[in-house]
Amino acid sequence: MSKFFISSIKYAFRRFYFDIKNNYNTLVKVLIIKMLNSIFAPMKIT
Repeated sequence: MSKFFISSIKYAFRRFYFDIKNNYNTLVKVLIIKMLNSIFAPMKIT
């Protein structure tokens, strides 16, 4: 039982890690776009 529990935790952690690794680039792109929008939004108004 404990062996299965530990292996499932390892599997979940590994999946979580790979999800973060795969989504990191898209997250950075979204953050950069939001930052640029917040910088250029006031310029567009004036």
